Amino acid sequence: MRNLLFLVAASMAWAQTTNGTIVGSVWESSGLAVSGAAVRLTQAGTGVVRGEVSSGWGTARVEPRG
Repeated sequence: MRNLLFLVAASMAWAQTTNGTIVGSVWESSGLAVSGAAVRLTQAGTGVVRGEVSSGWGTARVEPRG
């Protein structure tokens, strides 16, 4: 199994805002981008899970739904 590193950059938001966009990249331990990786985010308070698949460049973007 490959070691994967997922870095996340979340946008800053005002305290009253309850959603935002999360963008990150998936790389192998060798530094190569991983395309087609399943990325899952779970909201700890509600258990809501959102997912995305990384692009050919290894990037994934999860936006709020509503």
